Amino acid sequence: MPDRGAANQVRVFVSRKEARLFGTQFFARPPVLSEVIKLCREMQEKANYHLGKLQKRYRRKLPKQLGEYAINVLDTTGPFFLKQTPMLSTTGST
Repeated sequence: MPDRGAANQVRVFVSRKEARLFGTQFFARPPVLSEVIKLCREMQEKANYHLGKLQKRYRRKLPKQLGEYAINVLDTTGPFFLKQTPMLSTTGST
C-alpha cells in the first residue's frame, strides 16, 4: 500500500479486543510461480512465528489508545510507537 506510508514497515494494530503486529504480505500467482509460492508460505510461517515472539516481548509497551502505529526504527530518541493513518480496515473492529 504505497500511499499509506513508507515501504517495509512493521505496524501494530490496537483494538479493544486485541493488539497484533503486521507487515508486508507476500503474493504469488500460479502456475509459473509454484516454487515462489512455497517459499512465500515458508517465509510467512517464519514471520508469523517471530512476530508472535516480538509481540509477547513488547506487550507492555503497546499503546493504550486504539489505533494503528508504526514501530519507530529511525529515531532512537523518539517514542517506540508512532500513531499512523490506518492501513487495515477498522470495519467490524471494536
